[in-house]
Amino acid sequence: MFTKAGIITFTICLCLSVFVGLEGCYGGSRSTPVLPKISQYPGAENIQVDYSKVAGSKPIEYTSFRTSDAPGTVLTFYQNALQQEGWQPVTEEISEKHARFRLIQGCQLSTLNVSVAKSESGHTDVQLDLDSMYCD
Repeated sequence: MFTKAGIITFTICLCLSVFVGLEGCYGGSRSTPVLPKISQYPGAENIQVDYSKVAGSKPIEYTSFRTSDAPGTVLTFYQNALQQEGWQPVTEEISEKHARFRLIQGCQLSTLNVSVAKSESGHTDVQLDLDSMYCD
């Protein structure tokens, strides 16, 4: 399922690749996109990071951690920190348990999903799913 914002972003990226040229977008060769750095949540515990690649060499980074802070505090932290770093929220995909952000750098599109859930022990479990691809 494609969102209107996603289609618009993809179209803009595609147009940029035509005007800039593939050499400018890919540095002269088609390589795996580099995942942008994401701010670490202060006080994060039990941090686990895993990486994978899907078809087309699209890298994905999965980060999970636990904190004693409320879910809303975690989402607010990421909304503020990411927007200061140039990320844009995907407004139709923000709720009290989930937020989605997008970053366009040249012809590279990165997406970050932030999911939070209150555990039975009273902690907040956080999942960050980061992927990056070239617009083509």
